Amino acid sequence: ANSICPSHLKDPLTSSQACSMPCEECPAGRYNPRYGGGPGACQNCTAGWYSWAGQPACHPCKPGRFGDAAIEPISSRYCQSCPAGQHQSSEGQARCVSCSAGKRGGSARKMTSAAEQCSSCEPGTHQPGVGKTVCVACPAGKYQALSGQSTCVRNTMCAAGEYVLRVPNATADRACEPCRVHTYSDTKNAASCTPC
Repeated sequence: ANSICPSHLKDPLTSSQACSMPCEECPAGRYNPRYGGGPGACQNCTAGWYSWAGQPACHPCKPGRFGDAAIEPISSRYCQSCPAGQHQSSEGQARCVSCSAGKRGGSARKMTSAAEQCSSCEPGTHQPGVGKTVCVACPAGKYQALSGQSTCVRNTMCAAGEYVLRVPNATADRACEPCRVHTYSDTKNAASCTPC
């Protein structure tokens, strides 16, 4: 005897809702592509895609999320937010991508673009690694004037015969100026020049 299929499982060839075999409602993470197929007709959603129980098709994970059957069992496979320090700007993906050097990543929840998920390190900081969640302050003796950098730059040293015009900080280099006529300095990074 034929059974009546739910409307989303009706036979597309005959437009009939009568199934030749008992209908099978697929669990979450699986779908029935053979409208009205009997037991064993359910197939797994591919990585990066998901379905709820009883769905006739799988749906792609949204940007900022991913789906991996190896992480969650098939019965509860839903898309997950990218971990901190990672991003995913495409839909239907099985993995997230680490934020690049010079950037830091926070929680990717509700974020869709790589720019939202991975932000550039501010001037005065850097990040040499990938997939990191914080930027590192430039150490003493170095600076970084630009954003999104993976290294800091060593401060310029004022030579003998020069003096320090501008003291360096985390975002600006030391500026040197030659001593004026009839003045001198005989040490590096002299604060001023001495009259002859």
